[in-house]
This record gives sequence, C-alpha cells and structure tokens, in this order.
Amino acid sequence: MSAASMTASTQVSEFRAAGTDLSERRRSGVSRGPLIDIAAAPGSIGIDWDADGAVRIGAFTTIAAIAADARIAEAYPGLVASAQGLATPQIRHLALLTDDQEGLATFYKSVFEMHEVHRHPSPHGGPAIYLSDGHLNLAILPAAGRRKGIFHFGMAVDDVEKTAASALAAGATPPNETLPADGRFAETFIFDPAGTRVDISPGWKH
Repeated sequence: MSAASMTASTQVSEFRAAGTDLSERRRSGVSRGPLIDIAAAPGSIGIDWDADGAVRIGAFTTIAAIAADARIAEAYPGLVASAQGLATPQIRHLALLTDDQEGLATFYKSVFEMHEVHRHPSPHGGPAIYLSDGHLNLAILPAAGRRKGIFHFGMAVDDVEKTAASALAAGATPPNETLPADGRFAETFIFDPAGTRVDISPGWKH
C-alpha cells in the first residue's frame, strides 16, 4: 500500500496488529469500519533479555505471552499483572439447565450481581434467561428431562466458519441440529473430541 493510499485509508480505517481483540471490538461497536492488518516484521515478536537483566518485548508479542512469562513475573510483577488484566477471555458464554429458571436467575442476580440482558420462550418450556456480569454471558435454560447443571460453554472467535472448519479437522464432531436464525447468540456449535458441546460465536450480549 502506498503512503498516499494508506493516508487516505486511515480516514475511515484503523490499524490493527494481528486483529488484536477484534471480535470484542466489533461486538462493542468500537471497531466499525475497514481494518488495515499490519504484518509483523522480523524481530518484532518475542521476549529477549539483556545481560544486565533488562527485558526487550517485541511490539507484536501477544499479551497472553507476557502474562504467562515466569521470568517477567519475577522481575516485573506489575507488568504481568497489567497484562493479565488486559487480556480478553475467549470463553464468554456458559449455559446451565434447571427446572426453575426464574429461581436460579434470581440467585445469580442477588449473589453475584449479574443483570438480565435477554430472555425468550424456550421450545423446551418456560423462559430461556440470559444474564451477564459484563464479561460472561450466562444462559439459564429449562432442563426438560435433561441432566441439570452445566450444559455447554461458548467461545468468542473472529471467524465462525474458519474456526468450525479447524475444529472439525482437529477431531470435533459437527452439530446435530441447526440453531434458529432468530437473533440468538451462538451461530453454530461443535462437539469437542470428549463430546462436550462448544458454541461458536463472534460474541454474546453483555
């Protein structure tokens, strides 16, 4: 891209390195227009240490790598604490099955100060209630004869189709039903190699 075209593009676009937190920025409306992906230059990824103990962190080193680095944690604990606070969790959804949706929703609202973000009639009877603490979307669904407790969890991803294809290639099982295209949060799901259902979506309401 030429300097002139890049300058013109920046008027309506934004520069993002490796799509950092892209799904969360799209969901929250922070990122709306086109994105310019900046490719990593040689030497811009990684953590290097000088002989005197000073650390050099490449501009394209992930927040997760910094947060997990034991040597940085020992030498610069504040840096690791900041990285851990900045990282966006990929698990953003959890679904529970119960015979008393209203009662369980009230429990999580009163004890953990979660708030209701959505509800709709469930085909299994009664309401499906969705709560959030600002980070995790919690679905409280009717058990309807199914085993009560944790039903499934959901992963927020940038590209649903690409992630689903990668999961299937790695040994996941395809979904056994089609999710309704009525504005619900997950676009699709897979079963991991252990048989656990994993919803895949760009994000959930918070």
